Amino acid sequence: MQTAARLKTCSRFSDCAMNNFFNRYNNLTELLANVDLGMLVTAARENALQAWLVERFYYEQAHQLKSERVNELDGDELRFVLCGELGIDLMSLSEYDTRAIERAVARHRRKLLYINPDAGDPDGSIVETQTQLRDLFGKNSGSVIYLCGGEFQIPLHKHSITYIGRDNAIINIVSRQPINFDEADIILKNLTLYLQYLTPAQLTLERSENIKFVLGRRLALDAELQRRELYAFLQGRDPFESFASFERRSEEMRGIVVGEVLLDKADFDITRNIFELHPRWRIDFIKPIKKFASNKFFCVFVNAENAARMFEIESRKQLIYADFGTEGSDAAIKVLYLMTEACGKLLILSTDKPSMKSVDEFASQTSGSGDAGYGLELIAAFKSNLATEFGS
Repeated sequence: MQTAARLKTCSRFSDCAMNNFFNRYNNLTELLANVDLGMLVTAARENALQAWLVERFYYEQAHQLKSERVNELDGDELRFVLCGELGIDLMSLSEYDTRAIERAVARHRRKLLYINPDAGDPDGSIVETQTQLRDLFGKNSGSVIYLCGGEFQIPLHKHSITYIGRDNAIINIVSRQPINFDEADIILKNLTLYLQYLTPAQLTLERSENIKFVLGRRLALDAELQRRELYAFLQGRDPFESFASFERRSEEMRGIVVGEVLLDKADFDITRNIFELHPRWRIDFIKPIKKFASNKFFCVFVNAENAARMFEIESRKQLIYADFGTEGSDAAIKVLYLMTEACGKLLILSTDKPSMKSVDEFASQTSGSGDAGYGLELIAAFKSNLATEFGS
């Protein structure tokens, strides 16, 4: 349709009643040749388009555009549906309508990607961000929600909802009180729960399926290490304690959880076998972390096969462990690593420069972490040791 004709149509539409205007056209061919998509959207919202279709025996199209369905669609989605149901020529669309439909097509494809009715997946709403989840609950959210990728915090006061994870989605549980999901009729499937304070035993999840857990408050690999012992060490050397004694105390400070990281597909560089990391640190370790990690780029070397195993089979939410040493009278981080099922310990490497042109250039850069840290310039020197100690 030409722009001039479309403007003329819009002008006539403002001067005429909806039904009288549509009755000028005898069939779909005439209608689509003279009425633009924006006007069809308005007519569908007011049920005038459906009435016109029924009067001309387009029963199937009218049924597919029933009010219950139309009212659930936003503007982009309704344009997409109208084009499909009425057979609108895509080349006649304005630039605005084209962009709207492209957005709707992208969402439609994501839904097909995440929901497979042939595999028994129920229909439901797709959310990919916390903002989308919030907006969904501002409407009629329905009873099934697919959490796709990323990290979410669900409203525990909203009952009778099934959450299904896709693309290794994570639910962040910050409650300090035990939770009975079954009593609230909340069902979780194919999800990882990141428990800030609770343990799995404090959750009632008998109706849920395929749930993995990451315990956020874990302090050390060694369960025998007491919190007070760690915090006493982080206070630094006592004035009456020898440096040798302080150093011996540091030998016990291994496998301490100092942060966490959420793996993202976009952060894997297959050409260099590098997984970029964006850690979130624990405030308990503010002094050594600020000294070791300020203005650093972090990554792990891992091949594509193991990276995929970490991302798809293990939890995307990984804890960051540190081995501590001493630096004068202060506690200092010596090395950071991940503990993975796919690769065992994965050494976390750091550099001051965030951009890398090649693996060789990356390996030649230094971490700038001072005497306390493993700089990248030392990798070659202890490469053989890494193979034994870190399983790489």
